[in-house]
Amino acid sequence: MKAQVQLSSYENQPKSITGCNTTRPDFFTVDHKAQKSTGCHPGTRMENISGMEDRKDEAFIFGDFTLYPQRRLLLKKGKKIPIRNRTLGLLIILVERAGEIVNQDELMLLGWPRVVVDRVNLRVQIHALRKIIESKDSIITVSGYGYYFAKDVARHEVTDDFSDAKISYEELSFSLNEIVGREEELKKVMSRFEDHRLISLVGPGGVGKSCVASAITKTMMTLPFFHSVFIDVPSLMKGEKIAESIASQLTKNETYTSPFEIIVESMSKHAFFLVLDGCEYRLEEASKLVDFLLNRVPQCHILVTSREPLFVDGEVLHQLSPLSVPSEHLDSEEILTYPAVRLFIERASTYLTELELHSRDILKVGAITRKLDGLPLAIEIVASKIAIFGLNELETLIDGVFLLRMSGRRTAQPRHYTLGNMLEWSYNMLTANEKWLLGQLASFKKFTSLDDIIQSVDTQDIEIAELHFLVESLASKSMLSIKRDNLKRYYYMLEATKIFMHEKLSHKKQILK
Repeated sequence: MKAQVQLSSYENQPKSITGCNTTRPDFFTVDHKAQKSTGCHPGTRMENISGMEDRKDEAFIFGDFTLYPQRRLLLKKGKKIPIRNRTLGLLIILVERAGEIVNQDELMLLGWPRVVVDRVNLRVQIHALRKIIESKDSIITVSGYGYYFAKDVARHEVTDDFSDAKISYEELSFSLNEIVGREEELKKVMSRFEDHRLISLVGPGGVGKSCVASAITKTMMTLPFFHSVFIDVPSLMKGEKIAESIASQLTKNETYTSPFEIIVESMSKHAFFLVLDGCEYRLEEASKLVDFLLNRVPQCHILVTSREPLFVDGEVLHQLSPLSVPSEHLDSEEILTYPAVRLFIERASTYLTELELHSRDILKVGAITRKLDGLPLAIEIVASKIAIFGLNELETLIDGVFLLRMSGRRTAQPRHYTLGNMLEWSYNMLTANEKWLLGQLASFKKFTSLDDIIQSVDTQDIEIAELHFLVESLASKSMLSIKRDNLKRYYYMLEATKIFMHEKLSHKKQILK
């Protein structure tokens, strides 16, 4: 198509960012308004999930460059050009509307939705685009109004079929409950994908890593630029490799020689969003696979959940902590603002429809969430028992081993069915020395410094250097949590973990008797 300048009124442009070629969403921004209207996780637009199937895969050719909007790919003479996501998004808008003056306010709205930024940010991005395209005349500034793409653009439909790489909404086992208290966390994780290709969600068992990963995946599925693959690593059959599971979702051909060949061939055609959930179960295998993908498939973005980092090049850690809980001596109105309290009340109301909470009840809910350390899995399980025991009994019951045996959803993964299952899962992956130290720390006060650990632990035949390593290892595996106070670090064990370890030690003593 020939670049002929056409002035378009910004006021007459569509403001929607759902499914039209003339507008684009911010590629890694979570839409929290959608949740209210659809009842789904933040970022989910139900109409876009089905609309993705019908969207044409097109290529825009100008000079030596070929732009694939749906694949999130810019090539020069067949070679991939590195470009930031926001910069690429603005290029897609300008190229698809080549010859049309796009108002700078519209570009700001599309490039930075729901965020107030100075127009200098837009000028910086336009300057970056001109350098990438190696032509100052490719993007013309219309003073006081906006910009237009001045090069001749040829538009072609890409006909290669890639439907095998898409996963339908029904094939993913998402929680139907809203993610409570993680709104800012979701936005932060999504925004990190603008500059990084590998994000690892790390945290203790039951903190909600899988739920957050599912919500992010649903958001990515609403974008017409990404194909999503979600692998629940612990659910793979014994002997089945992670790479084989990915390859099986990318092709119907069961006679391939190497899953890595299928992955590289398939993922080189489109931008991919890969989620590997529960990697602590196969840490070494997952680390090697992710390292391979980062080096061989430049269009692949990877979200990992694990109780410990992968420790590969390019990994960016996002520590997922328990929900914040109210301190004592707060009034009921202040207590209601805390995410842990909100989660408890929302889940409890689904099991007790006539739930009515007075001020004294809200104080009890605050106390319960404090005892549970704001751990989402623990809160959801305890809240599900409110119809049977009531708040008074629950507050007492969670002080003992009954907390570990309370069952959650029947459809939950076995490792998440009870807190005891979840902790047993983590405990079994520890070394003998790590188990020993964890048992020693179970009797310590809430927050303990490294010096206190060294001075108080019965070291037996273990050297101080080995003790340092064990503390570091337990913290890396999320069995010990860390409180940061300026330059100091204090270590502590979540209450459920303490109860679990006391039960382990008690059982061991009974055996010795």
